[in-house]
Amino acid sequence: MHRLLLPAATLLLLLAAPAASGITLPEWPASPTTITAGGEAATSSRPQIVLDDAHGATAVWVRNVGGGVYQLRSAHRNPGSSTTWGTPVDLGVSSNSLSIEEQALAIAGNGDVSVIWQAQDDGNVMQVWTVTRSGSTGAWSSPELLSIPTAQSSDGVLTYSDDGTLWAMWNENESGGDRRMRVGRRLTGESTWTISTYISPAGVPTGYPLLAVAPNGDLAASWTNNNNDVNTDPESNHLYVRVRDHGSGTWGTTRDLGQTTLDSTPQGLAFTYDNTLHVAWTSYGVVPSTWRISYASMAAGGGWTSSTPLSSEFGVNPSLTVTTGDNLLATWSRVDSETEYSLAVRTKLSGGSWSAEEALTDVTGFASGSRPVALPNGAAQMPFLFDTDGFFSLKPRIATWIPDPGEYWTGTAFASLSSGVANGYMDLAVDGDGDAAAVWKIGGNAIVASVADGAGPKLNNVFIGTSAIVGINSGFHVEPVDTWSDVTTVGWDFGDGATGDGADATHAYSAAGVYTVTVTSGDALSHESFATSTINVTAPDPPETTTTTTTTTTTDGGGTQSTQTNGGGDGGVPTTETPFTEPTPTTTTPTVLPPQPGKPVEARLRGRKLTVAAVVTLKRGARCRGTAKATTTVSKKHYTLKLQLKTVKKTCVASGSVTLKKAPKKTAKVVIKISGRGFTARTLAATRA
Repeated sequence: MHRLLLPAATLLLLLAAPAASGITLPEWPASPTTITAGGEAATSSRPQIVLDDAHGATAVWVRNVGGGVYQLRSAHRNPGSSTTWGTPVDLGVSSNSLSIEEQALAIAGNGDVSVIWQAQDDGNVMQVWTVTRSGSTGAWSSPELLSIPTAQSSDGVLTYSDDGTLWAMWNENESGGDRRMRVGRRLTGESTWTISTYISPAGVPTGYPLLAVAPNGDLAASWTNNNNDVNTDPESNHLYVRVRDHGSGTWGTTRDLGQTTLDSTPQGLAFTYDNTLHVAWTSYGVVPSTWRISYASMAAGGGWTSSTPLSSEFGVNPSLTVTTGDNLLATWSRVDSETEYSLAVRTKLSGGSWSAEEALTDVTGFASGSRPVALPNGAAQMPFLFDTDGFFSLKPRIATWIPDPGEYWTGTAFASLSSGVANGYMDLAVDGDGDAAAVWKIGGNAIVASVADGAGPKLNNVFIGTSAIVGINSGFHVEPVDTWSDVTTVGWDFGDGATGDGADATHAYSAAGVYTVTVTSGDALSHESFATSTINVTAPDPPETTTTTTTTTTTDGGGTQSTQTNGGGDGGVPTTETPFTEPTPTTTTPTVLPPQPGKPVEARLRGRKLTVAAVVTLKRGARCRGTAKATTTVSKKHYTLKLQLKTVKKTCVASGSVTLKKAPKKTAKVVIKISGRGFTARTLAATRA
């Protein structure tokens, strides 16, 4: 979300070109960009990518250095229409065996990016490592070993909570015994990890971990027991789930959801907004032809439902995705023959039941799908590789789900990202604006990526004043920034039929009233964003009423002189009158002072009353409440203001007023400095009307 210094009535919308179905979709460029260095051989069939509107895109993959040595590599692209992918960097810990899992890359709300991987040391011990890229500096930390140095460990996955806590999970040999699941936690702003005891039962070897975080902060972990004898003993492999309560910090009872398979990733895990946990997995029967996708759920504070089948055919590799409308999407690979795989899908609308099973791709071809990703407009997109000619001619495609019961996945055509042959795995990421980024492998050794613009410019530091005076110019300001395209237009509609252009505009209203002001900005792809707010325009204050005092001097016939003062002119008949000259009024015309760029402050000067509102940045853990002190200088006189802190549209605003000793005869320079406990603020200034 974008923080704007606007009144409560302000509305911000980000618009992009709608698809045929009426929804907004990212617009992909004609061809991807190769992000591996020239001559660099990428061996990873599972490259991954994350995206943030303020910090850009980050991709990771495994590189074959040669001589049996492998490295974990990363490339980053900063936001901006003219930026390019940076030179790939080595994240450290070269190994003769190195790999990353499906959930190996995660991004926090502040732009920090963390990676987890497994690498074999010189003593042939497989270890789990992690490293983090700072969102503020762009620098990578040194690699950190999570697992016990002497314990065989693998299958690392990680995820961030909304509060910035980083969670990691991996399996680890317990003193040379069975592999068991372990969880680590790193709190936001800290550099050290807290490693839990094993969360899986003793004596049950484990594999294929997954993590999911609930809106209330609960953490779900799932895994399979890994006996590696599924073909001879189909009942030996089960799926387990355990939930950690965010409030108490304790793990609940381990739940055995039944038989599963060890073929590829056997489960999907997701929370809906009501904190209900949903699980889908490949259930295993007596013979391979009975493999099916099963589903179960657990409401917050409740028990588990009975498992139900989702697939009617032979299915593997399920995934679950929750859209912003709280709809649940299930996808999986359907095995149609030894050489033909198709993608199957079902939808569970919020509060409803599952839709019928659909075949997303042609059953005569080969499709390799990845987990769908939710868009902020309620839709979702799923990357996949597909071709009717088989595995060796796969092309990258994007399928779109729309929240329309009559269309779902079929309402939009597949987007083609490239005509080149791809292989392995394709990953997709979406930011909070609706922009998207994808990464995949082509040919034998190159990693390519593509970034798609899905939204109009962000409207930063919008200033639309709350009040204005008839006939007096008011200032308006906006700073539009587009993540992946050039900003091409900025226009203002002042609500009275007048318009303006540019980031800064002025306008004088000719009549009193309440007007709706709209600022609109567009990018090179015709995506638009706009913000709107109301402004109350009033007539100028009437001139001050001055009582004229008249002194009358009268002389009678006896030489007696008397003086009469008449304040209202309603008594006595003057013979002489002292002329009166009306003084120049000392009141100041009410003025709205626009903020300097990057300094969100609103100062209003009306007569002797100065009103100030400013955005403050809270320190970690502080709340937007209480009071703050501000000092200001007007006409060389110093004043102290008491500001009240309150939250306006998720932004902490400090506001207050002070009565000046004397109203300035012209618009004054106002300099505000705010101080207080629990937050930080810059020196804020408003310089002219």
